[in-house]
Amino acid sequence: MKWKYLIAWCPVIPITILNSLLREYLFAFLLDDLTTHQLSGVAFILFFGIYVWYILPWLDLGSKRKGVMVGFSWVVLTLSFEFLFGYVVMGYPWPGLFYDFNILDGRLWRVVLIWTFLAPVALYTFRQSNEHL
Repeated sequence: MKWKYLIAWCPVIPITILNSLLREYLFAFLLDDLTTHQLSGVAFILFFGIYVWYILPWLDLGSKRKGVMVGFSWVVLTLSFEFLFGYVVMGYPWPGLFYDFNILDGRLWRVVLIWTFLAPVALYTFRQSNEHL
């Protein structure tokens, strides 16, 4: 993997922090916990999509396959960060960390991870298909 793909993932941390602040200081005052969580998931998907769209020319993927590889590596980095930060730094118990994976309870973490995986290839494909118009 190229270093720039790893470097391109790093702004996910401030995007996540910004999204968390928005969730805690705006959404949480207006909505119940589940709706707050869901809206925060949708907001992250939107913020992350805008970010990926903006950096696509710099990423210079060149192929859908590279987009898939970048998306996969970003998911691995995201999960690694989530579990290391959550468990080691924040001291969250493992069941608490896995709770957000429960889509049957309305938790959207899996959807966020799927978008993290798909965003590079999906947006790359969209850009490529619209360059010919």
